[in-house]
Order: sequence, then structure tokens, then C-alpha cells
Amino acid sequence: MPPAAKSALANAALVLASLAAAYFVIAFLLFRFVLPDLSVNLRPHFPDLAEVFAQTSKAGTVPRDYIALLGDSYAEGQGDGLLNARGDRAKVFHSAHVLRRLTGRDVVSLGVGGAGSVQAMVRMPARILHGGCFLYPRLEPPRQILVYFYEGNDLEENGYVVNMLAQNAATTRENMVRYIGERYARPPAFRCYTDLAETGFKMAHFLATNEESWETLRKPSAHNRVIANGATHPAPALQKPPLELDPRAIAASLLVFDVSLEWLRRNFEAAAITVVYLPSPAALYRHGGKMADP
Repeated sequence: MPPAAKSALANAALVLASLAAAYFVIAFLLFRFVLPDLSVNLRPHFPDLAEVFAQTSKAGTVPRDYIALLGDSYAEGQGDGLLNARGDRAKVFHSAHVLRRLTGRDVVSLGVGGAGSVQAMVRMPARILHGGCFLYPRLEPPRQILVYFYEGNDLEENGYVVNMLAQNAATTRENMVRYIGERYARPPAFRCYTDLAETGFKMAHFLATNEESWETLRKPSAHNRVIANGATHPAPALQKPPLELDPRAIAASLLVFDVSLEWLRRNFEAAAITVVYLPSPAALYRHGGKMADP
């Protein structure tokens, strides 16, 4: 190889090594030391693990002896609190903060909007609690876990897992255990090392589009009303129990829930696990429209 080519390759390798070293130093300083001082409103741009350390329902950056909330948007903390705060997550007051106030203990949410049983009880704990990374402080396992099961759509969302499995195998318990273990229980290799790049991309996308994540929430509609405390109030589209699902579909979706809960109990034996049943709005409120007339 000509000396000029060797020199060019050596210089390119040096540049790449320098960029890689700078990347990891910046990521280490950001996620280990700077993260607690950043605005809470940056949370939507953080990767899963970083977002946990940025939450405000705990005494310090690293939670101790804490309660973990698993589930969908109810566990994540979306809803009226976020709407009333106009997306300002520094002012959000949801179940994690209520539990923090009542128990005095640290509370951490691993919830993510739209999650079914597998995403809530397998994927998120595997990613966050089993996917340790030197870029972050060490996160101990939770002392207690609350699993939010939402009547309004969790079974339908579990149907996606059932359908994916059914494309290649029979919907048996053994096959479900294998499918969930292979597809959801393994944290992506080297995933946390791309967290800085992911954060930068999300922030750049936000600056380019100016899309407010809170605006995607289900807002009340004047066309849909419910009766509460003797008065009529606007409400989003009311989700309801999955009465339209046939018994076989319900059984298959409940199998997804059962296998996911079994995985959670097996991997967090020291934690007290409680399932919290959340009824759907249609099961709680009287409709304020014509259907409410006697």
C-alpha cells in the first residue's frame, strides 16, 4: 500500500477513534451528572432509562427502595394532569406523585402509552431494569411493583401478540412463553450506547417540527359527554370493556397477560407484585347525551 494511502487510513482511524471517545465522554457526563439539572420538559426526548432518572416522583436522581408502575398511559402519567399543565411535565400530578405523597417512598413509572401486557410487564422491565449500562447510575430492582391492567384496550392490544404468534405457530402456552422470551425479554445489545444519538435526533425532530407530544392526547369533545357529580362534562371517546371479542380471542389475550405476569414474577422474585384493575370510562360514568334520558 502506498505511504500516502496508509497515512490517510491512519488519519481517518484517528479521527473516528477521537469522535467515538468524545461521544462516550459526553454521554457519560450527560447521563451520569448533568441529567438531574436538565428541564423536566426534556423528558419526552430521553431514551427509556434516562427518562426514569429524570422523573420527579422520587427524592433523588436514583430511586431507592422504590415502587415501580408498569402499564400503558395510565402508568406513564398522561391524561388530565398533563392536559391541564399544557404539556409541562414539571407540573404533572399523576398516580406516581399520589403514591409518593401517600407512602413517602420513591415511585418510578416504566409505563408507556399504548402498551399491552407484554410491553408493560416484559419489554420495559427487561430494557430498563435488566439492561444496565455504565453510562448511567446503577438502578436497583424495585421493592414493589404495581401492574396497571386497563379494561378499555389491554386485551385488544394483546391480540396483536396473539396474531403474530399465530402466523407461525399454534397459540399454546408453551409457544407463547417461547415467543415472548425471544421477542420481548431480551434487551437490545449495546442499545444504551446509542442513547445520546437518539436524544439528539428526538430534539432535532422537535425543533424542526415543533410537535408537542401532549397535543396527541385524547382531549375532551363537545360531542361526547358524561355525568359526574350531577353535572354534564365533555369527555374523549369512551373506551369500554371488550364485549365484542369472542371467547377464544379473550382467552388468547388473557394467556398473553398470564405468561407476561409469570415472566415478571420469575424475574423479580423479591418484589411484591400487585395487579391494579382499571375499569374503562364507559363502565364508570353515565353517558350525558340522549342515552342518559329516562
